Amino acid sequence: MLLACTLFSMAVMAGDRLPLMIDVTQLESGMLCGELEPGVRWIENLQQYQTLTGVAGAEHLLSEMQERQLLLVSMGQRSSAGFYLALSESQAQLQDGVVHLSLAWHSPAPGQMTAQMITHPCLLVALPRHAYQGVKVYDQQGELRHEHLVEVTP
Repeated sequence: MLLACTLFSMAVMAGDRLPLMIDVTQLESGMLCGELEPGVRWIENLQQYQTLTGVAGAEHLLSEMQERQLLLVSMGQRSSAGFYLALSESQAQLQDGVVHLSLAWHSPAPGQMTAQMITHPCLLVALPRHAYQGVKVYDQQGELRHEHLVEVTP
């Protein structure tokens, strides 16, 4: 643990010129998040999470919010139940203060039978506390899906 903290501090002091790998944990994944627009948002408190997603009773996330920084990724409105997000790797690159996060970005195959309903797929992940400069989200093909270059402090 001490070695990991030391390496993390050294990378931060060096301006993160070389990519550093940080742990990422998937906390929640859903098809019916209340968010209409696709994007990435840092979650600062429980009320913000509940307002964005429409999820009530998420008190189990309070300890995560105290220990780590939470990030909500949304696909926006979709036309069927065949869309969802999942964490594809348990680590992400941190370079120059920007998190490079890889997700499995699932959509139904052409002609695949899925329930026809309006969905708002989203994914909530936890990252180590750090003064991030932003986040870039990539799908399984390496395509940039979202970019949010706003500084967040622990």
